[in-house]
Amino acid sequence: MDIPPRGLRLATLPMLVSFDIDCGELVAGHHFVARGLSSIAIPHPDDLAAWDEANPRLDALANAGGFVSFTVPPGGFSADDTSLEATIWRRARSHQEAIEHARQVPGFDLQYELVPGLTEAEVDAEGDIFPFLVEVEYTADRDLPWEVSDGGAIAPAEGGASTPGSRGSWPIPDGARVLTFTLTGVDVQTGFNREDPDGQLIVDLSDQSARWVQTRPV
Repeated sequence: MDIPPRGLRLATLPMLVSFDIDCGELVAGHHFVARGLSSIAIPHPDDLAAWDEANPRLDALANAGGFVSFTVPPGGFSADDTSLEATIWRRARSHQEAIEHARQVPGFDLQYELVPGLTEAEVDAEGDIFPFLVEVEYTADRDLPWEVSDGGAIAPAEGGASTPGSRGSWPIPDGARVLTFTLTGVDVQTGFNREDPDGQLIVDLSDQSARWVQTRPV
């Protein structure tokens, strides 16, 4: 498959490593093209956990009053406003400050594109976006500073040459040289991820290189 040019979104991201690697048709009718690792700083989860222990949870506050939707007044809520809306607003602002003051750990998001782009008709036919999400497991040649999970985002299904997405955010351990991403595609019959991985995307930070190792027979 000919890899199309990168989408405009990628041009705005600060990149730790850039590459263009076709990892194969991991979603029915769409190739997973890895584009690189975008560089970000991640607040240390231990600092945020300590803050959470000392503050009421935002979701608990919201759930106490059911679904809450409100407009913030110009200048914010007054200090003596004890309404649920004001409490949620102050808590959200405080949490953002906690994020900004937490220890910042070097990290990244894995940037990719589905080629060709997802269409709205495809997603509507499946009833959800999950049948189009490849499972990604991240490891490194040094111990990770904390246990990581597979999260991320994907752009709206608008067709075209590609649909961009990202996975992460993940930390880079001190002294790490090789980062490995085990990718597991989606089974056409079940709509869930396959039992066995399709392969590994291996990124070498020392020489800014990346390669795809196919492990599942084509």
